[in-house]
Amino acid sequence: MSDSTASGNIYEQGDASDAEWARLKALSFPTECSLDLIGDLTGRTLLDVGAGPSTLLGEGVTAGGGSYVALDVSPDAVAAQRQHGHDAQVGKINEIPYDDHSFDIAHARFVLPHLANAQQRIEAIRELVRVSNDTVVLMDYIGSSVGGTPAVEQFKEAVLQIGAHPNIPFVALYEDFIVQEATAAAGDGASISVKRFDAPAGDSYRSMLMAGESLMAKIAKGVPEIAEKILQANESLREEQENNPKPFSMPSIIGVTLQKQRPNKQKE
Repeated sequence: MSDSTASGNIYEQGDASDAEWARLKALSFPTECSLDLIGDLTGRTLLDVGAGPSTLLGEGVTAGGGSYVALDVSPDAVAAQRQHGHDAQVGKINEIPYDDHSFDIAHARFVLPHLANAQQRIEAIRELVRVSNDTVVLMDYIGSSVGGTPAVEQFKEAVLQIGAHPNIPFVALYEDFIVQEATAAAGDGASISVKRFDAPAGDSYRSMLMAGESLMAKIAKGVPEIAEKILQANESLREEQENNPKPFSMPSIIGVTLQKQRPNKQKE
């Protein structure tokens, strides 16, 4: 991974410690993947659905000559985007509050797996298609790509059990479904391309622990036996972090680009 994104330098190391620099680089990896998939941004508009509070993608879009708008269900995330000078609105992926063809590009990263079922996800992708003029970019982690240390392998085994469980109201391993659901939502005349991004090796135990805590909160009532396994995996991660930290394979990313036919009428 290079020290800059496709659209310019997001970070400069300056006086940051090596550990902090490694953490920042790990955070920038998804942004680099997004910018790679989006391509030339000169004069183009992008809607980032489920943007969260991170301003990295917005900085990359504007550095590349594009215009960026953030959409998120969280008022706090929207406020954080606005504090950094980005246009931002509160809204949901399945009810995007913009007219048809309002943006050249609609982008959704790590959002769709949180929806309860395939029909909701397909309808959400159709909303992205509706508001975009020509391009939709979808991204998610490849959970099965994590591994390399005993604790991380233990964590992955627990996550794989979530993915196989029929009573989970979200998708833990969305890489198995993202392409077929994008295809179902695309409509006539659209083309779909898929690209995998392999993450650099890292030791971001903090990210793994946060992921485990989030998963436990979501499944504790529905499948407590798997939540207990994730709790045990998190304890192993903490012990490994304290006593014998090692680099491990961070999750790779799958990117799906949906290129649609341009509407007959040009955007006003």
